[in-house]
Amino acid sequence: MSLMRRMSLERFEEVMAELGVLFTTLGEHHYAAKQGSTVVEIRAEPYKARDLLIQVSANVVEGASFSEDLGRKLLDLNVTHPFGSFGLDAQGNVVFRHCLIGSTLDVKELKTSFKSVAETADEWDDKLVELAGGKRASESERWAGVAWKGSETSESADS
Repeated sequence: MSLMRRMSLERFEEVMAELGVLFTTLGEHHYAAKQGSTVVEIRAEPYKARDLLIQVSANVVEGASFSEDLGRKLLDLNVTHPFGSFGLDAQGNVVFRHCLIGSTLDVKELKTSFKSVAETADEWDDKLVELAGGKRASESERWAGVAWKGSETSESADS
């Protein structure tokens, strides 16, 4: 059985506390956590017949103007990142996403994926806004008024 199927909300909260981040529950097996200037979503979805796909993702920039320069930059960045990839979602937002297979997932792997996505999005949001306009996704109205749980450690706040 996969980690997300076994992981209770209580255990998820413990993992987020270990990471030192603020978090909230968005739905069944759908969470969001804040680190630095980014919000990372973790979602488990059915994959193939008996597994789950764990998506760890961050909207990096909302409202960016797509251009050849932006497209090339995202492709260049994809070549240099060992975990995850940049892309554009259906709404034209720049996203960064890393996927894991649920049946083999352990807590260390989830933490590593979370930190990689958060750090990458945090590193590139301002740079991509400068290149393509828009705003950092963490400034989205979507997150206004969210009741975040937990506490941000100085390590995660400085990231």
